[in-house]
Amino acid sequence: MLILRGMMVAAALAASTALASAGTACYTAGDMAGDQAMKYQTELMVYSDTCSHGISFTTFLKNNQAAITSYQHQLIDHYRAAGVHGAEVTLDNYLTYLANQVTLLIDNQPTDSFCSGKADYFADAENLNAEKLHRLVAERVNEHLKEYVRCDTKSAAVNQ
Repeated sequence: MLILRGMMVAAALAASTALASAGTACYTAGDMAGDQAMKYQTELMVYSDTCSHGISFTTFLKNNQAAITSYQHQLIDHYRAAGVHGAEVTLDNYLTYLANQVTLLIDNQPTDSFCSGKADYFADAENLNAEKLHRLVAERVNEHLKEYVRCDTKSAAVNQ
C-alpha cells in the first residue's frame, strides 16, 4: 500500500508540473465540457473498479466512445493552445492525477458501505448515451464554473 501511495504521489507531481502551465490558460465552454467529461469518466472508472462493477464503465465507454474521444481532443487542443508541449502526455498525466485524487477521496471509506450507495449511480452511467452525457456534462460545468478562468464569460455556461 505504501508503494501504491508513493506511485500516486509521483504521478500527481508529474501531472501538476505539466498542468501548472496549462492551469493559467483560460477555458472555453468546450474546454470546460472536456474537463468535466474526463472527471466524470475517471470517477466512474475508479468507482466501478472499487465496487467491482466494471460492466457500468464498459457499457458507458461503449455507448459514448465518440463523445469521449471528442472531449479528449478538446482537452488536448486546450493544452496545445496553452503552449503545453506533449499535450497527449499531459492529458494522460491529468487522467492519472484525477484517478489518484478520486481514489484518495474514497480510500478511507469501507468499500461495502461506499459501494452500497452507488446502485443508482451505476445504473445512470449504464444508461447514458451521447445526448444524455452532453446534458450531464453541461450540468457539471455549470456547477463548477467558479473553478475555471473563462476565456469568454458570455459563452462560458454550457446550455443544457
